[in-house]
Amino acid sequence: MPVVVRKKPGDSNQQVISEFRRETMFDEVLEKVKQRLMEGFVPPSELRKREKIAKKKEQARERRRAARRRGVLKR
Repeated sequence: MPVVVRKKPGDSNQQVISEFRRETMFDEVLEKVKQRLMEGFVPPSELRKREKIAKKKEQARERRRAARRRGVLKR
């Protein structure tokens, strides 16, 4: 979804730029653009694969944390 920031009467160019930065800070658009610039094109299948691996790692981490809370340690 495009991010549009309109210049209000009396706003300088710097104020418009900082407003744009604030708007994009809360949206993941800026992070996606930076990632795309750093990595170049990544096929959608590769992105799904990375997300799947990250999700599995997070689930394993949560299982380990739950085991530690129960008192079962595997070290």
